[in-house]
Amino acid sequence: AVELREGEIAILTCADARRCYEPRLSFADGDAKDSVVSLRIRVAAYMRGPLEVARGDAERLEVLASRKEAAVALCRAGRNELAAWRFRCIYEALGYIDDYRNIRGGEARNRRVSELKRACLLNRAFCLLRARAFKLARAACDLVLDDDPHSAKALFRRAQAHLGLAECQQAYRDARAAAALQPTDQEARRLLAEVRAKLREEAAITQPMYLKMCSGLGTLPHPFDVD
Repeated sequence: AVELREGEIAILTCADARRCYEPRLSFADGDAKDSVVSLRIRVAAYMRGPLEVARGDAERLEVLASRKEAAVALCRAGRNELAAWRFRCIYEALGYIDDYRNIRGGEARNRRVSELKRACLLNRAFCLLRARAFKLARAACDLVLDDDPHSAKALFRRAQAHLGLAECQQAYRDARAAAALQPTDQEARRLLAEVRAKLREEAAITQPMYLKMCSGLGTLPHPFDVD
């Protein structure tokens, strides 16, 4: 869209109509759920957005903080995929705010940027879990844990992502770590119990198979007995 000029027309096709839910388009959530939607878009004019007209990193930071709140509102409205995309864009834009040195309040700005980036990643993971995009949710948690290995919330959500991917051993590792960091958190304890139950189910399926395989080892001929 950024390459379109004023007066040009584009046809935007969306394979999942649910992603086009927007009250201003008179398109209600659930309408034509399994249909393909095509939108004819004409560029009537172009106005520079708040991030483009912001002067300096301080103003850009305020714009991105307000966009983060708008993404939170989308998440609360159940528009998980759009919210997850917004959180990713904000996280990436925050990476360009790097004016910390030799300015008044630079350290405080650095801390705020780090907090906003972490919040965007955790919120993105939450939205992606709700959308059942478990691999992307796991990747978002990985970024948080690269910076803070003891983030209980990131460990908890990565455990949920692992569980959704049927990676029970990894889910148990993260769920146990999250529960250890927050021993009074009921959700962490429930998740750990759920993962343990899944591990018991896996063991009940795989253990008889391994026992059968091992029992057959005693019937094989010794290598020295073969002519």
